[in-house]
Amino acid sequence: MEADVLSTQTDEQLMQHYAELNDMEAFKMLYERYKNILYRYVLRFVYPPASAEEVYQDVWLRLIDARQRYKPSASFKTYLFTIARNRITDYFRRKKIQLVSDEGVLVDMAIQADPVDADDPVAILQADHTQQQILQAVFQLPHEQKEVFLLKNEVGLSLAEISALTDADVEACKSRYRYAIRSLRKQLEVGDHDAK
Repeated sequence: MEADVLSTQTDEQLMQHYAELNDMEAFKMLYERYKNILYRYVLRFVYPPASAEEVYQDVWLRLIDARQRYKPSASFKTYLFTIARNRITDYFRRKKIQLVSDEGVLVDMAIQADPVDADDPVAILQADHTQQQILQAVFQLPHEQKEVFLLKNEVGLSLAEISALTDADVEACKSRYRYAIRSLRKQLEVGDHDAK
């Protein structure tokens, strides 16, 4: 199928083309759509970046291996991030380590923020400081809250999709998200008071 026709296809249609016809152009289109968001998601949990890259590549390999079993009953995004979540969990099981944060991660990551005036060095420093505070606060969340928060805010999944992905009911996901927001607000308020 031609690239301009593929660009109008949904993720699910592209995955079906790839699964049924081994259409590499369809796979490339999916890869382009998801490479950045998937890598950021993996990097939020796996550090250092070399390990995150290994898990990230493993996600794509698992998607390739599982293409014949793909059923468009759920969104492709949910399907892909279910694979990612499983690969991250397997990584931690293999390493026998807990899901913990590492302040060094902050250097390699950026949360989307409002545009900053590139000619205003004070605004740039303030924006950078705010991003660092947000990331530190996110990394201090308990794993289940962090996962729901990142899947909703970074990946863009609905709470129903997160529920399906994590095998937790929607109410549990809502609760985890509310607790995450409450905790982040509290941490960022404390950080603001400490800075003054």
